[in-house]
Amino acid sequence: MVLATHFGATRIFPGAVVFATMGVNLFFVISGFLITLILLDLKEVRNSQNTSLFQLLKTFYIRRMLRIFPIYYLIILVSLILGVYPIYEVIGWLLTYTYNIKASFGEIDSTLFSHFWSLAVEEQFYLFCPLFVLIIPKKHLLKFFITMISLGILSRFLLNNFLPIDSRDGLVGYQFTICCFDALGFGGLLAYLFFYFQSELNQFIRKYFWLFGAVFVGFLLVEFVFVPTFGGGATLSRFLFSATCFGIIGYASLENGFGGIVGRFLENSVVLYLGKISYGIYVYHIFIGRIFTNPERFAVESYNFSGTIWSISIENLYLRVFLRLALTILIAVISWHFFELPINRLKNKFPYPKKLNKDS
Repeated sequence: MVLATHFGATRIFPGAVVFATMGVNLFFVISGFLITLILLDLKEVRNSQNTSLFQLLKTFYIRRMLRIFPIYYLIILVSLILGVYPIYEVIGWLLTYTYNIKASFGEIDSTLFSHFWSLAVEEQFYLFCPLFVLIIPKKHLLKFFITMISLGILSRFLLNNFLPIDSRDGLVGYQFTICCFDALGFGGLLAYLFFYFQSELNQFIRKYFWLFGAVFVGFLLVEFVFVPTFGGGATLSRFLFSATCFGIIGYASLENGFGGIVGRFLENSVVLYLGKISYGIYVYHIFIGRIFTNPERFAVESYNFSGTIWSISIENLYLRVFLRLALTILIAVISWHFFELPINRLKNKFPYPKKLNKDS
């Protein structure tokens, strides 16, 4: 959804921008779910084996860094060497994973680094979430995730309606960290229920899965009928879509989840492989996409290397989208096998306690 929009789908179907913004939202819910599952496992290990909190946190952070940092900082390094605009103006925000704050409150136009706002949110989530999940008593974890969801909704409402600036066309309510809390919180809540109340969760989702369909219809109504503004920044729409994702991911996590065509699609080896390299696809796609540009927007979309414009102008939209997608996947494949995977194997030197068997 995100790639299709960035590669030109909105010129075919303008409403696609809504699904691109919600694609990032789906990513947040999935991430909150998977990371929280790991943390809950660590919490049980800490309680049962009296393992050092510092040791658990150190292992978690090192493994996350080995997965996330390499290609992110590789892109930044290459951009610095080539002088890709506007790397020098935003380098500090990129290095510290705070680009989303700059993009939300600073006067900065869309750039080759714009999609890094979501990685900044993710990294900030990785920083604080382990501390809370591992320290907060189990009996209060439910309150913690509900509080996260509530803060996300409340912060978007306040910033979108009462911020004494123009809210950057909805970007503050979309990209500022706390405004993403409900999506991440829904993922965490699902992990909590899956970990401690799996049987009850399974029964509820199977019996009331239709409710999540109704919530999705509500999301569509909000986006296309009641809120003619920037879709991702709407206070209610992200909440409704996150709740929908809660149901879909919850159903998929059941022992006998989606079957039929949907199940076969999700279990297809190609889909699974694309999931494995999806991080690289996301990191690289804007940079690769700018190689093939629209003749009408050549000066805007082209690369700027230290003041020198360079790109390939292609008039046909469908050919341009195909080339962007194909080259992005190719680069992601090469990156995974020859750069990311060798570094990722270093995680074997920092294993989780034996009770865990996570590969993330």
